Amino acid sequence: MPLFRRKKPKARKVRMKKYYRKDGSTIELTEAEDRETRELDAELNWDKPERLKEIGKACIQSKYFDLAEWVLERVMEMDEDDDEVIIEFTSALLNQERWDEAEEMISGFLMTSPRSSVGHQFMAAIHEKKGEHEEALEEMNEALACDPNNESVLWMIYWKTHRVSGDNGALKKMQELAAEFPQAWGPVNIMARHYEDLNPDVAMEHYETALRKDDADPILISYSAFLGKTGNHKEMIRVIEESRKKEEVDFRVLFNLGEAYLEEGNVDEAHAISIELQAVVPPPYLGRLKDFIHRVHEAK
Repeated sequence: MPLFRRKKPKARKVRMKKYYRKDGSTIELTEAEDRETRELDAELNWDKPERLKEIGKACIQSKYFDLAEWVLERVMEMDEDDDEVIIEFTSALLNQERWDEAEEMISGFLMTSPRSSVGHQFMAAIHEKKGEHEEALEEMNEALACDPNNESVLWMIYWKTHRVSGDNGALKKMQELAAEFPQAWGPVNIMARHYEDLNPDVAMEHYETALRKDDADPILISYSAFLGKTGNHKEMIRVIEESRKKEEVDFRVLFNLGEAYLEEGNVDEAHAISIELQAVVPPPYLGRLKDFIHRVHEAK
């Protein structure tokens, strides 16, 4: 008997995928037909916490939350003080809507790590789900005090304000946060996203302002996608390549860069990007990678 079994989705065709037992053997796992093909690493070693953390994160990205919980629980057995694992484990609980268990876990975490923006973010999400809106807002403010660039929290505040005050109210809130945290790029990046369809020129101005503060991956991801949508591929290439001279960029930025090179007919550069991507793309994006490689080969 397998140690773990995933229920088949009702009224939907399914196919079998693989996951791994503690002894390293493979067990088949059902997966809804409309999901992307996902692969987990077969080299699962139950005595190496760093490797297990990678597998746990891959499970969460692939939406195997119960399996992620199982894997990460083993890591906590080996090191109960690993903050990263506690956060990932809580994420698995939240994604299974197990609010009380998640709250207990993150409450203990915040007692020892009160300056964790993600910890306060998770607590805010739990309070929102429980209908405790004032407590949720307090936790959002705490999260931003710890990290004003926490995009997840900024979007939570944006949409919470939007429900009450609409577009103008949500934008005004981001403007207030940008003034409150003048060194932060996060609120400015949200403002750029707000204006993408309403006024692309204003969106461009905000993206450029955010980039002057920092060329962080979240800015590059949204800005490069915006430049691709508006057909400004040369500018996208310039911005990303300038950032790549200083440090590595997120794989999603690489995808956008590769697409820009293809659009500009620079097939050799696109091919080089496809090779880079093969080393860094996580399982949920393997379908997109396969498609990109195919189009690069066709272009050659």
